[in-house]
Amino acid sequence: MEILNSFIRQLGFALCHQLPERSISFGVRSMPVCARDAGLLAAFFLVLLVLTLPGKRGAGWPRRSVLIACGAGIGFLAFDGLSSYAGLRETGNVIRFLSGLAGGAGLAVPLAVFFNRYVFGESHDRSLFGLRRMVAVVVVLAALCLLFLLHPAALFQPAQILLALSIIGTFLALNLLLLYCLREWASGPVLARLAPLPCALALLLAAAELAASNRLHVHFALHL
Repeated sequence: MEILNSFIRQLGFALCHQLPERSISFGVRSMPVCARDAGLLAAFFLVLLVLTLPGKRGAGWPRRSVLIACGAGIGFLAFDGLSSYAGLRETGNVIRFLSGLAGGAGLAVPLAVFFNRYVFGESHDRSLFGLRRMVAVVVVLAALCLLFLLHPAALFQPAQILLALSIIGTFLALNLLLLYCLREWASGPVLARLAPLPCALALLLAAAELAASNRLHVHFALHL
């Protein structure tokens, strides 16, 4: 278990400062990323997953009200992060988490549109949000709020594993989308050879990116 905990801490360190006072603690143990990153990563990955799961996937843009809500969530994240880092206002872990949650969900929606179009080849005519997927997104976000705002000590391990999967899943999904977009926009023998192994290649890219980011973070931390 200690090996798993150490791996998750190093995975989180690739992306986050891991300051204890800005992280959500489950009992005496804090999450591998700060409160804002926890909300951002978990919401982005889980909402993207819900919107791209097998079934009647849609690749058409959702209604305007949904897009406005997504924009508001991203705006909330930007405002909270920039204003607090600039010293214009104080913020706490609850607001940090909620701004990350709102921004992560807002960013996942347009990414899901492109993911369904390029990776799964779904029709532009069907809206991204059916009723079931809309309800599932609301349930997921509510469950994340309950988990991380109540943060019971007994659920430390599931919570940090969820964040680890969210980190890896986010990088994997973004790389996979990039590979499929390249295959859509370009042609040639190299892309043709890569096409049968997009998931494996995306996973290798994600591992390389996270490892490089972790080493850079360690380097800069040692030289501050």
